[in-house]
Amino acid sequence: AITTFQTVLDTYPTDPAFGEAWLEQGRTLFLSNDVAGAIEKYTALATLHPDVPEGAEALWRAGYLYSTEGNTDAALGTFDILGQKYPGTTWAQEGLYMGATMAYNAGKIGMAAQLFSQLAATGSGELQAAAYLWVGRLYQSDGKDDLARQAYQAAAAADPGGYYSLRAADLLAGRAPFTPPPGTVFEFDEAAALSEAETWLRATFNLTQEGPLYPLSAALESDPRMVRGRELMIVGASTTAYEAAEKEFAALLSDVESDALALYQLALTLRDLRLYRLSIEAAARLIDAAGIDTVQAPGAIARLRYPVYYRDLVLPAAAEHRLDPLLVFALIRQESLFEGFATSYAAAQGLMQIIPDTGQWIALQLGWRDYQNNDVYRPYVNVAFGTYYLRYVMDSLDGLPYAALAGYNGGPGNAAQWLSISGPDLDLFVQTISLDETRTYVRRIYEQYDVYRALYGVS
Repeated sequence: AITTFQTVLDTYPTDPAFGEAWLEQGRTLFLSNDVAGAIEKYTALATLHPDVPEGAEALWRAGYLYSTEGNTDAALGTFDILGQKYPGTTWAQEGLYMGATMAYNAGKIGMAAQLFSQLAATGSGELQAAAYLWVGRLYQSDGKDDLARQAYQAAAAADPGGYYSLRAADLLAGRAPFTPPPGTVFEFDEAAALSEAETWLRATFNLTQEGPLYPLSAALESDPRMVRGRELMIVGASTTAYEAAEKEFAALLSDVESDALALYQLALTLRDLRLYRLSIEAAARLIDAAGIDTVQAPGAIARLRYPVYYRDLVLPAAAEHRLDPLLVFALIRQESLFEGFATSYAAAQGLMQIIPDTGQWIALQLGWRDYQNNDVYRPYVNVAFGTYYLRYVMDSLDGLPYAALAGYNGGPGNAAQWLSISGPDLDLFVQTISLDETRTYVRRIYEQYDVYRALYGVS
């Protein structure tokens, strides 16, 4: 393989596959346990052929391999060069963030500040926001509060709605993570809200239809997928029938994704059919088509995307277990999109995605008689079990909501270990989480909680 890749490189130096062949030769060396040879090969591409697009990925691979070998200084130097040679590229941004984080964890604060600053100056979106956030943290720890505030302001503006921007906004406001609003409201004048929403729809999408917009159009009513889906919902109580109905409605939804009026009508119809996941998807596509953030949409539409279904179960359960109901709603949305029959690849089940062994343990703790695993698909069982378990995990982790979320997803033992390393500091805690899925999970619920707080919180 190495010889064949070299033949490609020697024979076709101007071919578009040249850079790819170079990368694959480096990967072949790595798979042959020649890590040093792979690093040398990757570094040479950026040195000898700096204009080849794959040079950025090659340097990232070299830096990553240095880090796996425990050669932190070489890794940091490589990521620094990557950021300078290929500023703004995806590989450069990821490399700078990895390097800055590595330097911080190694106590090389000066190098961390340099790499974070470089990323803040050349990056975009989520990683730029992350870089500005950490620049602010470093300024603040150095007693430079004015510069820290400027960095936080830049972070808040870099990726609106994203985790790092929201985190920076909380720091600017002096607000602790997952601080609940002073009050909440879950009942609205739906007639007035729909009227407001339809006025907005007409203005935003140039709709000329007279009368109410929410009833299904004749075309949607007669669509065979709508007919079959409704019939399946009526005649079948089994999971199989439910899934078959979902497939019909999902196919219909996919075909109208560029039709704002159809998306609006389907979001409401699917909600009334209790197909909450598909209703949320329809509302999300409608808001995205308008090119606005969720909280900028009319309340009736925004609440379709971030709903509070099963609140007759969630509110008393949250009160019983001393949980913020908005946090529970955000968790349910992340776990299942309010789909009671949801089952994950890891066999987690129901609204709050409870693993069978955990469900059996909770049933024993609660004295739930004659418990069967399938009971967890019943919303009243799932919410009771999920809120009990979230409270249990939170109590074992110093009452910290973000640590409890990490424990809920990645296991209480793992969360306790991460917390022992980071201490009660959300930013350090997120950096410490070693499971990519759990790190993303905490960040996504942080984002969703912010929307729930904006939609249902009152001062």
